Amino acid sequence: MNKSPLVFLGGLFFKTKKTRDMNEKITDKQIQDWKKKHGEIFKIEFEDGKSIYLKKPTRQVLKLAMTMLQTDPLRMVETIIKNCQLGGDNIEGNDSYLFGASTQIDKIIEIKQAELKKL
Repeated sequence: MNKSPLVFLGGLFFKTKKTRDMNEKITDKQIQDWKKKHGEIFKIEFEDGKSIYLKKPTRQVLKLAMTMLQTDPLRMVETIIKNCQLGGDNIEGNDSYLFGASTQIDKIIEIKQAELKKL
């Protein structure tokens, strides 16, 4: 079994995703296996029937992605997808799908509401 190569980005090493057959049919068993391994799994569906399956991003992935938020928001979305996509259709490099996914990516990132109180 081939190990995923490491890529150095922003001072951090990231494992690159093993190449998957993106035309592979995703089964309920596959989704359950992903849930056991990664926890929460998300599916983004596009209007033309294409879809992608994502795991929740790690703190390292979020740290890298957030550095791009102000200067290149589309690259931020692309970074999260590249590091978190487990299966589904290959949308890499297609801006229409990245723009569509960008409207949903924030729902994957859990943010707890907080309130500041002056004492």
